[in-house]
Amino acid sequence: MKKILIYIVILIVATSCQEKDVQQAEKATTEGKMIVKVSDPAGSVVHHGYNGIGERSAEIMDCLAFPGNFGYVTVEAKEGTPERKIPAMVLSGTIPKGKEVVANPIALLRMKDEGKDFPVIIAVPADSTKQTLRPQNFPDFAVRYAATKHMIESWFVNSKNTGRISVVAWSDERVANALPDN
Repeated sequence: MKKILIYIVILIVATSCQEKDVQQAEKATTEGKMIVKVSDPAGSVVHHGYNGIGERSAEIMDCLAFPGNFGYVTVEAKEGTPERKIPAMVLSGTIPKGKEVVANPIALLRMKDEGKDFPVIIAVPADSTKQTLRPQNFPDFAVRYAATKHMIESWFVNSKNTGRISVVAWSDERVANALPDN
């Protein structure tokens, strides 16, 4: 009987956590936040490549580990257009692969990878208890966390060790928030 009660309590707690996550996700879409699904946790050297259609097989990268939690924001399909995935990096402690996190976009890093557009939304968790950096917006990030901004840019440019990636520009959180609508 005691074991059954323990299982019931665990089930109730797990269910309430899932409901809270769903409620947070629904609230986020109305507050200008984004839901980022993590594919490569911070500190990982295994890249679960994303080609815009589906995940490729995992590969060990020939560079330093991910400086943030890399993943994507899913943009639902509109009439006549397929679902899109926009790359995103959440700056925080390690978030497990497959976890969805509500995030505040703070910047958009626009790059080219072999001539193709490669935008990456830079964000922090919306939950302040999960934040390791606390920029309020892009100017705050660019000034207060200038070294972090430089490290992220340098990491992306050198992540393939081929010279194929180049930075086009950094944009503010308003541009990052508008990207899924474009």
